[in-house]
Amino acid sequence: MNSQDNLFSDKQRKQLLLNPYLGAGNFLQFAAPIYPVDCQDSILTDMQTTICEGESIQSLSVHSLATLAGRWALWYRQQGVESAEPVAVYCDDGLNYIIHFVALTAIGAVPALTNGKMPVPIAAAHFNNISVKYVICDTDRCTEIRERLNPGIEAVDLATVSLGKEELEKEHYFVHSARSPVMITHSSGTTGIPKAVILHHEQWFHGIRDLLKKPHAQGLDKYLNALPTSHNSSIAFLIHCMLSGSQIMLASQRDGKSVANLIEEYSPSTVVAFPQTYVELAIKHADERTFSSVNTWVNSGDAAHEVHIRKLVKHGYHFRGSKKIEGSQFVDGLGSSEMGHISFHVIHTPYTANYGRCVGFPQPWVHAKAFQKDGKEVPTGDVGMLGVKSPSITPGYWNNSNLTYKSRIGDYWLTGDMVSIDKDGRVFHVDRISDVISTEAGPCYSLLTEEYILAGIPELEECTVVGIPAGADSPFSVPVALVVCSDSRATEKDLLSAINQHLTDQGLPAVTEVRIVDHQDIPKGITGKVLKRTLREQLLNPAKSSRPAAKPASRSKSRRASSRSAKSKSTA
Repeated sequence: MNSQDNLFSDKQRKQLLLNPYLGAGNFLQFAAPIYPVDCQDSILTDMQTTICEGESIQSLSVHSLATLAGRWALWYRQQGVESAEPVAVYCDDGLNYIIHFVALTAIGAVPALTNGKMPVPIAAAHFNNISVKYVICDTDRCTEIRERLNPGIEAVDLATVSLGKEELEKEHYFVHSARSPVMITHSSGTTGIPKAVILHHEQWFHGIRDLLKKPHAQGLDKYLNALPTSHNSSIAFLIHCMLSGSQIMLASQRDGKSVANLIEEYSPSTVVAFPQTYVELAIKHADERTFSSVNTWVNSGDAAHEVHIRKLVKHGYHFRGSKKIEGSQFVDGLGSSEMGHISFHVIHTPYTANYGRCVGFPQPWVHAKAFQKDGKEVPTGDVGMLGVKSPSITPGYWNNSNLTYKSRIGDYWLTGDMVSIDKDGRVFHVDRISDVISTEAGPCYSLLTEEYILAGIPELEECTVVGIPAGADSPFSVPVALVVCSDSRATEKDLLSAINQHLTDQGLPAVTEVRIVDHQDIPKGITGKVLKRTLREQLLNPAKSSRPAAKPASRSKSRRASSRSAKSKSTA
């Protein structure tokens, strides 16, 4: 890959970055001319992708992407798709998402890239809510979703589209402004109709441009992308790779075994994934597989747990300047579709110890505060609702101005996270607002509790903490820990004692109950996040769970949380 890595000179990269018109909606128009006409394929997959009637591919060069996108752009224009009009893409992982992203933005339309694992009824409700003109999908999804769409929305089976060879003429490409919408991404939809997050041409590109400003580091020439290919983070990494001359492999399966296989076969220098993929890699494969090619693991979304990070950074290498150091680096942090980019980050290596739910410092362009519900800042070190002010923040939600306004305090976007910020400016992510457990003794932060349980009880592979009612008439809840244990001799009683002793030593609330479960017993969403709401319902309803319903406790024995990384006073 050295030839690919050296495609762009520093001068060419600088010219790209200095271009004031370059953004997420037109990046390929400026990047493609830099590549040689006969450049190798740099976007690879491990599956065949049907792109239209009679055509399927497994890889793309920058120029073949531009050609295919140009053909589809002309097709969309011929169907009457106009600028600022949303069009949904809903299919299997593969190359279609990046093709249609480029095609739709070329005419100024707004691609609503939607995870193919989203259940059809939820996807249909999402498309109806944002009023798309078309839903571009594969055969199975097309058949099932048609009858659920509002009148005027047409489902198109891309395998039946006879795509012409002509491309949209360059002079007919849309000219984007800074605030042109270039994508609608979405939340998981586990609590209702997915939130439709708007991304703008300049706003979304801000983080990508910042990455491109950095010197092209050694050992970052081959990426393995284990994110859903519909996700805005995945599209952002594809844009980054094309603007930096790097090769990228798109994984069609994101489970630990499939990704471990690809690491050994493809030998990537950088792996990009959501936390659940890293959990599976760490607990099932890190001790048995060879990940010697990996320089950097990039975690997108929520912060990862220390116990899993440490297993991964033992592999591979990283550079300090020009010196090659044993052990890889894990770039952790906190980001979301609404933040537009990873807004906080911290780098872990075998020689660092910034854990305890630390997500590092804000990016240089990010301002962060922790708020009370009344809009006042909390004292330094106390826990509050995370508010972020940044040029990369979403302008809001499509067709939902009410939710947009509710998500702001002044100039700060409320991310839905609970954090504490210490005197040095380090941010500690202790929970999601919706998952904080209100106990009689004070708040229990479930993510923080999970972090210390996993760090203190080495035989545990996975841990999820949720709250159940403390009693029929009680306004409070008690924490229950569901754990996956590698020691078959361990009992729930013994683990409860060991866990609570460790939590007490850390100044954290005790849990009322421990349940030993299998990995598959912990429900997860389309991006691998634990569905705590679903889990709470299962614990209280035996009809939804293979185990008996949890018994409400008469009184919580939890104590108010206080630790090095999060004080007890909650202001959510």
